[in-house]
Amino acid sequence: TSSLVGSEMCIRDRYLGSGLEMINFSPAAVKKYQSRKRKTNIIITDVLIDGKRYNELDSVMHSKLGDATPAYMQTLTIPSSVDKFGIEFALLSYFNTSQCKYAYYLEGYDKEWHYVDASLRQATFENLPSGTYKLHVKAADSYGHWNEMSYTLTIKVLPPWYASWWAYLIYIALLIVGIRFAILWYRERLRTKNRLQMAVVFTNITHELLTPLTVISAAADNIKPVSYTHLTLPTNSR
Repeated sequence: TSSLVGSEMCIRDRYLGSGLEMINFSPAAVKKYQSRKRKTNIIITDVLIDGKRYNELDSVMHSKLGDATPAYMQTLTIPSSVDKFGIEFALLSYFNTSQCKYAYYLEGYDKEWHYVDASLRQATFENLPSGTYKLHVKAADSYGHWNEMSYTLTIKVLPPWYASWWAYLIYIALLIVGIRFAILWYRERLRTKNRLQMAVVFTNITHELLTPLTVISAAADNIKPVSYTHLTLPTNSR
């Protein structure tokens, strides 16, 4: 019986010598530990703006990006002056971190997940259209267990000044003013045109009226005056 128990222990346990001590472990327990799905945390470790890391940016840019540091950031605001930015993330795992896998998906822009390895733990975006997006990140440890980040990072890309809401208000106001001036100009043009047409009509009427009068006046001037002589009536002689 003792030999049978000893053989079972040899199958279940492994022994390693370490100086004056003996270390034993169970391969079955290691296999069970590897197969068990463990929940690990994924965090945002850095934000890169046009190739510069967060710590390299000045305080003005920090205030524009958000109120929190990358590790605690829930919302990231990208100014319109930024052409390229990146989000760096990491899986809080201490087992074979070089074998971890990562994937990210930008809701509102991407149509599928993008997969990267541990050497490039970063999501990079360039010339992203203005709007609001949500970044989803997931990672797999060295055992292949995938976990998604417990929160999504909201990314707000601001439009340039000429495409902002207040710029559109100015465009609408200018359009309304332009339409108003166009209407006033058209009405004034119609009034001027009507006045010219009436002047032409009155000119024609005056000409038509003056023409007979001129003829009559010319005829009257051509008539010679008649000289009247005194006629002496004969008297009866008795």
